Amino acid sequence: MKIILLIRSYNRANYLKKTLISLFKSDLTRVNKIFIYDDKSNDKNTIKILKNIKKYNINNKNIKIINGKKNYGVNKAYIYPLKIIKSKYKKNTLIITIDNDIIMKNKWINILYDAYHK
Repeated sequence: MKIILLIRSYNRANYLKKTLISLFKSDLTRVNKIFIYDDKSNDKNTIKILKNIKKYNINNKNIKIINGKKNYGVNKAYIYPLKIIKSKYKKNTLIITIDNDIIMKNKWINILYDAYHK
């Protein structure tokens, strides 16, 4: 089973930075790819963090940033990138969505994976 993470981001640079630091410190061995969808942020600090994502990616995970063409708002900002992801990963894929203000614990993926398989 493939595990894909989708992080939705819109402005809030301080939260995004903390989210990325906690994400890349956690156990991501089961994760195949990370997508970060930026919902047309207009905050220069958020844009800078996304452009310098390699700085936070200490375990060299496969990351793709999807830049929104306009600000869709919370609901559509999940639907749009999910359509893109689902078109590439059709079968046997668990897509986990999180916002850019979540702080992850080390084994959080394993907990979700185990719960999904019960």
